[in-house]
Amino acid sequence: MLQEFTGIPFSFDRSICPAMNDLLRKQGNSHSVLHLLFCLVSLQPMGCFNNRGSFDPRQGKKLMTRFTWPLLVSLILGSVAYAQDTPKAEVTGYYSYFRFNPENSGTLSSHSLNGGGGDISYYLTPMFGIKAEFAGYQSNKVTFTNGSILASASANLFTYNVGPIIKARSGRFEPFAEALFGGAHSSFYGNLCKAFAGCAVNNPSNNAFDFVIGGGVDIPLSHSIAFRPVEADYVLTRFGNGFTSGNQNQSNFRYQAGIQFRF
Repeated sequence: MLQEFTGIPFSFDRSICPAMNDLLRKQGNSHSVLHLLFCLVSLQPMGCFNNRGSFDPRQGKKLMTRFTWPLLVSLILGSVAYAQDTPKAEVTGYYSYFRFNPENSGTLSSHSLNGGGGDISYYLTPMFGIKAEFAGYQSNKVTFTNGSILASASANLFTYNVGPIIKARSGRFEPFAEALFGGAHSSFYGNLCKAFAGCAVNNPSNNAFDFVIGGGVDIPLSHSIAFRPVEADYVLTRFGNGFTSGNQNQSNFRYQAGIQFRF
């Protein structure tokens, strides 16, 4: 029956191919058996047999080599093409809204800031990378209340952070999550101290530690451009000072949207 299927002039004896049985008995060479099996499943089985219908291990080896190298090359090129479809670096420019929210809100009220910035992410794998970002926000005037004393001040805000980012590349939508660490700079509390005489000996620092955790989604528009409709983050800052009582942390909210370039 195998002869009718393959056109090879041999038959089975007790369900064992005589050609394979002969190889095992005479040569004991597992490579020759492998060559025979490869011939049986190839598209050119007759190329492994001589005119007398006997299996020729040398022809089997040649046929296996001829098919193996193109297969390996195809696998390598396919892997390279897959890697090229996934960007190694992404650069994003964005608009950013920042809601500054002191936890001692009874003394200093929350206020909003508008600005922008940029970030760059370098991916070590298609999903995992390292992100660095910088954002700046315009000056905004805020009033400080301490009993019957009122004071107002305005200042810019800058943040700079770095940390890991994880992105799921699922086709049309690419959700991501991030956890960043760094610092923030603002002269707001320093300017407020100058307007409020009671803190002259407790001049606050213009620099603070910050921590960012959140995520968003990118929408690929082409191989090299994507649109980021939303990124929402919780931003913790700690601008310590000596004239606002209670908790010195600021639990802030940040929204970003922009255009991304991929390389």
